[in-house]
Amino acid sequence: NYTSLKSLTGIVRERALGKYYICVVKGRVDRERDIKAYLAKDDKLNKVSISYEPKTGSREIHTKIKPLSYNDGFTLLEIDLVTGRSHQIRAQLSNLGYPIIGDIKYGDKGTNAYFREEYGLKSQLLYGYKIKFEEVLGSLDYLSGRIFTSKLPSLYGNIIEELFQYNIG
Repeated sequence: NYTSLKSLTGIVRERALGKYYICVVKGRVDRERDIKAYLAKDDKLNKVSISYEPKTGSREIHTKIKPLSYNDGFTLLEIDLVTGRSHQIRAQLSNLGYPIIGDIKYGDKGTNAYFREEYGLKSQLLYGYKIKFEEVLGSLDYLSGRIFTSKLPSLYGNIIEELFQYNIG
C-alpha cells in the first residue's frame, strides 16, 4: 500500500537498508576495503567514470568490498553497496583494477571470452543476493534486523562452486 511504499522509500533514502551483492572479479583482492569516490556519467556513451576528487556533475559514491575467497587469479567478493548509483559497482571495481567477470562495458575482453567459452557465461557475474534492514521505525518496525537472501542463478552458483569450492547459501 501507499503508506508502506512511502516508509520503504524513507528506509532506502536514510540508508537503513543494506544491499549486498556477490561478484567474481579478475585479480586478487586481499583485504576488505571501504571506498569513497565520485562517479560522473557520460549519457552519450552510457558509461561512467570514477574519480577521487569531486568534478562538475559528479556524485559521491560509497562501496564496501569484502573478499570471500581467491583462486587462480580470481576473487569472490561480497559488495556492500552503501550508495546505489548506476554502474557504481562495475565501474568502481574496474577502476581499482578488478573488473567483474562477464562485464562487457567495464570488464576484460579476454577473460570474458574465456568464461563465455568455458561456462557459457553471457552476462556479468554480479548478483544482488541479500538485503538487511537496520533499525526501522514506524509501521515497518517489524523489519528491524531482518535479513532476506535470494538464491544465486544456477550458472553463477556453479561457477562459484567450481572456482572457489564456495557455496553461497
